Amino acid sequence: MAVRQGGSRLLAFLLILVLTFTLTGQDVNMTAQEGVFVDYARFRYDAQSVYLEVCYEVNPVNGTSSDASNVVHLEFQLLNKQDQSLVAKQDVDVSFGGQGTGLQTARLGLLKSVIPVGNYLLRVNKKQPDGSVKVVGEYAVNAKPFTGQRITLSDLVLCSNIIPGSGRRGSPFYKNQMEVVPNPARLFNVTRNPRLYYYIELYNTHKPQPSKPLDLQVILFDQEGQIRASKHYQRAAKYESLVERGAFNLSKLESGLYTISFIVTDSTENYAVYRRENFLVDNPNVKLIAEEDEELAFTRSEFFNMPEDVVDDLFEKAGYLASKDEIEVYKSLNTVESKRRYLFDFWRKKEKGRPGFRQEYYARVNYCDQQFAASGVPGWKTDRGRVYILYGPPDNIERHPVEQGTNPYEVWFYEKLQGGSEFDFIDFTGFGHYQLVNSTVRGEIQDPNWKTLLVKN
Repeated sequence: MAVRQGGSRLLAFLLILVLTFTLTGQDVNMTAQEGVFVDYARFRYDAQSVYLEVCYEVNPVNGTSSDASNVVHLEFQLLNKQDQSLVAKQDVDVSFGGQGTGLQTARLGLLKSVIPVGNYLLRVNKKQPDGSVKVVGEYAVNAKPFTGQRITLSDLVLCSNIIPGSGRRGSPFYKNQMEVVPNPARLFNVTRNPRLYYYIELYNTHKPQPSKPLDLQVILFDQEGQIRASKHYQRAAKYESLVERGAFNLSKLESGLYTISFIVTDSTENYAVYRRENFLVDNPNVKLIAEEDEELAFTRSEFFNMPEDVVDDLFEKAGYLASKDEIEVYKSLNTVESKRRYLFDFWRKKEKGRPGFRQEYYARVNYCDQQFAASGVPGWKTDRGRVYILYGPPDNIERHPVEQGTNPYEVWFYEKLQGGSEFDFIDFTGFGHYQLVNSTVRGEIQDPNWKTLLVKN
């Protein structure tokens, strides 16, 4: 399978952050000295394949490049994750012109390929001046088909520019009658360009009529989990797929780490799907507000006037994250004001370094209530609900609802949890109340002989 080829000044702590991001679920381990940034996005192709785009940005290092001709030699390898066999390879030479050409700027490019469904490792090598090869990046690529009855989303692409109605069909960034210029470094220098652009594709969005419109939200969170900007709108559920694009002005944001979340809610079938990505803002014109007075932040939060029954409900549902001491302290509070402030402080601590975590947590709670409620027990209180809330959606579920002589059971698989883990649930009642009987995750219940419990008494 061939792969076809289709670009500042920064505070030191930001440069460290950009090298340790988690981008679309893959760990980035690049070295700043190499001046290479890579990102990828997955889109729908067919039931057996995924359309993969790999974008790259190459920056001149100290005014020079890999060899005397000012050419950077890169090699992109797509490997089978299981046995490390080579699936595809593409060599890219990035030229910065001849000697004495003055100040050089970054070069931007895009590789495009159709790959079979599977798990891969994307490895980026750079040829050194001495002829040796150095690995400058590795990324886990999980290629899943965008099939099924429910809405699925492509990866959320962060862009330095989107040009609608572009006639430049020869551009490597041309798609859907527009130029989508990616920003692989995820760094937005407000002095040069104050806007963050985003692009995403929605699939399986057609719903039988009559149906409610799809609810779309795009939210920017800061490091403290505070919403700094948002959009909320609706789309009719009458098309099989949708393309969504937009932009945010970043000129009023201080330098730092942020998260953008794109959320689609299907109110007809009561579920939500989302994509989220991290990015950096470099803005010397706005002072940091990390030391913002906590009292002011509290008065601006949704907790400030929250009814007591809602506060109690939200803290109870956050119990999977709370320590015994935190639960006891909350029980001792006897005024709604103290409970509001305690819940505010609780989530403020939990969201440090994890912007948007609270919204994601409660979205999982709501999903579990819709999917796992049984025998009068709310879905979030069931074993499946607890596992889903703490570990997220499983990568694969093996369902056995009806088999002769055995209780119904499910096996949930998590590919990246502790090197690959599973949770085993059995429904002893036959009424959908599945109990966790075994897991390979440290700290969870373990019973290597759990399959003996499958036999009906």
